[in-house]
Amino acid sequence: MQYSSPENNIILLVDGQGFDEAMELLIRDMSDGVYWDKAPKTTPKKVIVMDTQEFVDWCGRAFG
Repeated sequence: MQYSSPENNIILLVDGQGFDEAMELLIRDMSDGVYWDKAPKTTPKKVIVMDTQEFVDWCGRAFG
């Protein structure tokens, strides 16, 4: 995401059966409102991790 996404704000949806629960916890810990700025020559990206219900709620607030 850091290298290939031109957007500065990214929502990462993690949901569904088969998604590794431990990996979700790790991703959430790594992206919990912090800027990922490890990639050289890129703008730091704001990465927000959500499951489907969190995304639906966010859409209701953002576009409602």
